[in-house]
Amino acid sequence: MLQILNEKSELVGERPDMTDEQLLDMYKGMVLIRNLDRKFANLNLQGRMASYYKMEGQDAQFAAGMALDTQKDWLVPAYRDMGIWHAKGLSLDTICRFWLGAQDYRWDTANTRVCPTTATIGTQMPHGTGIGYTCKIENRGEVCLTVCGDGATSTPDFAAALNFAGVWKTNTIILVQNNLWAEETPFSQQTATESLSDRAKGYGLNAIEVDGMDPFAVYAAVREARQHALDGNGATLIEMKTYRYSPHMVSAFDPRPQEEQDYWLDRDPLPRFEIFLRNEGLLDD
Repeated sequence: MLQILNEKSELVGERPDMTDEQLLDMYKGMVLIRNLDRKFANLNLQGRMASYYKMEGQDAQFAAGMALDTQKDWLVPAYRDMGIWHAKGLSLDTICRFWLGAQDYRWDTANTRVCPTTATIGTQMPHGTGIGYTCKIENRGEVCLTVCGDGATSTPDFAAALNFAGVWKTNTIILVQNNLWAEETPFSQQTATESLSDRAKGYGLNAIEVDGMDPFAVYAAVREARQHALDGNGATLIEMKTYRYSPHMVSAFDPRPQEEQDYWLDRDPLPRFEIFLRNEGLLDD
């Protein structure tokens, strides 16, 4: 499993080629999205937002958006990807309008190259593969990142997307945020494989298993997958092993053992990254 910044905020791999300013932008983006995530959850509990799906714990996804070319590359997201949306260029105004259910939420796909999200699990995956195929056959020098959770890997659309991507070597990055639970179904009841990245091999895809609580590792994996595609080698499945610090929906029943939750709380990506920045002299009180 790829890890660059460990649980003790120590570099155990090569630091990504990022400027100090980019590191601070990544940290600020993660903090911003976590606070917005908590605000939206409160609005939902107050009845002022009809529905919301928390993503706290999966904050390192912001790094995946930063690893793309924000002007050229495409993003086909799921609904729990607010950090990637914003890192890729979707405005906070649009994000807020979208979750509040405004009729005019101003989702500008043409300029941001962020496709509208879908609530139907897994249906975005073939679209992401199709866009990646177009990027390849037209020699655009672009890739498409498409995102799903571990639950979506049990859908026919996921299998179809991987099969197409493998056969036609599309310019697609398939990012699976594996938080171990599909609503209230544990990982052990979703698949017989030990790792979701193992599935990529059967479809002829490149695969990277990554510490999803490590923003450096997430960034490096997406950058590597992007270059792999642009070099003509086809699609990559990245399994981002992460955890969600809340049930599936804000007020839903939470079946997860407390011991499991405590284990992952000790691996929170925000304090892990903050301590590193402090040690580097880039952050103070």
